Amino acid sequence: MKIQWNKVTWYSKGVAIVLFVATFFLGMWIGMQYQYALDQYVTANMDMQRTPLFINHGSFTNQKCGGFINNAPDCPANYHCVLGSVPDKGGVCVHD
Repeated sequence: MKIQWNKVTWYSKGVAIVLFVATFFLGMWIGMQYQYALDQYVTANMDMQRTPLFINHGSFTNQKCGGFINNAPDCPANYHCVLGSVPDKGGVCVHD
């Protein structure tokens, strides 16, 4: 069988259509991967900005205490536990 270079065959048309559709879906997949990575970067960057660089461990204000759990944390001397609206969740330490 001799190749006819000036004739478009049915299988060359099929291959062209498959390549066109595959290129479209590959581009969509790459775009979704890029958007997912960008969302992860933005979320991580926002978390880093919200996290304080220096945490004052000398103050016990807003330290969690009490609650209906095993080994619930207690407040240190000169502080008392103020429970929230749901006592089972516990409360925070407040200076006397």
